[in-house]
Amino acid sequence: SPLALKTGGRCGLKIFVVLPGAEGVYPPEAEKRRIDRIMSYARPGVEISVGFPAARSGFNPYGGGGTALAVAQNHILMAERMIQAEKEGFDACFPFGMVDFGVDLARASCTIPIVGQAQAAYCVAAMMATRVGTITYQSQNHDLVHRQLREFGLSHLLAGLGASEIPNNEMPLRREELFERFVSEGKRLVKEGAELIVCHGMSMSPIEFPAKEYADAIGVPVLEGVGCALVMCEAWVNLGTPYSPVRYPR
Repeated sequence: SPLALKTGGRCGLKIFVVLPGAEGVYPPEAEKRRIDRIMSYARPGVEISVGFPAARSGFNPYGGGGTALAVAQNHILMAERMIQAEKEGFDACFPFGMVDFGVDLARASCTIPIVGQAQAAYCVAAMMATRVGTITYQSQNHDLVHRQLREFGLSHLLAGLGASEIPNNEMPLRREELFERFVSEGKRLVKEGAELIVCHGMSMSPIEFPAKEYADAIGVPVLEGVGCALVMCEAWVNLGTPYSPVRYPR
């Protein structure tokens, strides 16, 4: 079946963003908010398109989660959609969300930059600070953060972890509480040595609040994944060297 594709911005660098669930997995309003927010990053010279994996994996990115097998299947479906995006003529691609779905699989098949939001955020953070705090949706997500940082070779950056402890599907109705919890956790992490905060959850930022609003309230920079992935895509395209074929043989 044809995949939904929504395009904004002007002709120029073409970047494709894949939502982490088939069309219709998010409730309609939540899906539209995510598409609209991603498209808001388009500007003259940077064209952004948003699409979906071809089928449902069983993973629910909006408050539901899924089994380990469903998550593994989602990696495959996301990778397949990014591989297809290269064939469609896109210059770079990234999956929406901090799980970095399908990145390694797609890199082994693509020549365009395939950028993970989490990896991009931590790489940008490493240039801005020596100690970083991370705030996730819930503390049960902290093991993923540790595994990602080990894989990225950036475990030494971590000053501490926090969580809003609010499921992302409840955040639209609990925005004030979300903001207070995020800021409280951010200030705690700064007291524990963090010089910068990585927001490990798109529903917290940029969907509910811009990163700058959190940063102004906490007093240190806050990074979110869409902005970091976008600038990394642009940098890699401009450099002409996305990643090593030795690390990712095709």
